Amino acid sequence: MLASPASAAPQTTFDILSPDFDIGSPVWANITGPGGMAISVRVTDYTGNIIAGRDANLDVTGNYSFEWYPNQEGTFNITVTWATGFSLTKPVLIQDKVTSREISDIYNTIFSMERRLREALAEVQRLTNIAVGLSVVSVIVTVVAALYVRNAAPRPKTELERFLVEDIEPRLKGK
Repeated sequence: MLASPASAAPQTTFDILSPDFDIGSPVWANITGPGGMAISVRVTDYTGNIIAGRDANLDVTGNYSFEWYPNQEGTFNITVTWATGFSLTKPVLIQDKVTSREISDIYNTIFSMERRLREALAEVQRLTNIAVGLSVVSVIVTVVAALYVRNAAPRPKTELERFLVEDIEPRLKGK
């Protein structure tokens, strides 16, 4: 009876370990399977390019540890293929650590922006108050001017008033 690749799955595993999954820190693929079995390990980037790997044999106890030092951030896949044809792929995310100094810089930037926004809002409020004040003054000046013009300027005469004043009154006065 021949063993199919699916029957090899329970006997073969691998785990991925790293102290911090940071650039330059080691990443280990600890692989297990039948002692002495040939394996292939490949590390690929997000575009599928092979960037690391090795062909090896498991030791007599059925273990092998592949060590890789990533030199850039990104998502990578580690694929292990056993001689049986069974293959497993696991993703690895490598990220540069954020240092305490960088976190401090971020907080300083946030608080500086908050302070500048508060100052800008205070200036907008001040300018709004000035604009409202000028609008009130403008309304008062307009009302006063309208009242002055209404009281000081002669009222326009109707056609009847003009006729009486210009034509009838001079005749009545004998002019």
